[in-house]
Amino acid sequence: MTEHLDQVRRKDTGEPGNGGQFAALSKGASGLSLHGEGARAGTAVFPPSFGGWTAGEYIDWWENVPLDDDGILKNVQQAYLEKWEERRYHYAEHHHNEWRRQNPDPGPKATFAAAEAWGEADKAAWEEINNRFRAMYPPRLPDTRVRGVYRAFKMWEYSAQLDADEQAKVLAHVVRLGDEDLTIQEAADKYRIDLIKAETRRSINETLMERLVTVLGRQQA
Repeated sequence: MTEHLDQVRRKDTGEPGNGGQFAALSKGASGLSLHGEGARAGTAVFPPSFGGWTAGEYIDWWENVPLDDDGILKNVQQAYLEKWEERRYHYAEHHHNEWRRQNPDPGPKATFAAAEAWGEADKAAWEEINNRFRAMYPPRLPDTRVRGVYRAFKMWEYSAQLDADEQAKVLAHVVRLGDEDLTIQEAADKYRIDLIKAETRRSINETLMERLVTVLGRQQA
């Protein structure tokens, strides 16, 4: 096989000492285009590069790219719940400590009534801080909202690839999430979806690995 290929590629150039040289091969077109529709292919997990896109093109792409319910959305829900609880604890601890600095424990020399009153106030402050956090950040993503929140998250996450003017249009774009109309930036601020970025990708990667292991197991069975 190798000898046959060499015979096809070799030619005599008519010059002394060059009879055994390899001639240049003609290469056909690869069929791969870096522009047009091919450049806009991709998935929600592995999207295309958005440099040079308009805000309208970018928004339309993210609003219509298919999402994998099992591989993405369920993981997003779980990651959001876990991260929400972690954020709530740190938020409450920080603000509660601040409250205690402003309202110090009266100490062992205080009267029973004073110590009891401080204890009740301390408990009320902890509850108020936690309720404040719950009012600012929903504790969970309902099934009817997670899809829209995830799309808003992706629009927010990759918008930095756009030109500044186009990015501003994207962040000002209004989406319907549950019973609210929010801009992409407002959605990012409310759901703090930037904080579930790593957890979301970790969960997706774990899901992909689980699927790979399943496929390999079936092939070996």
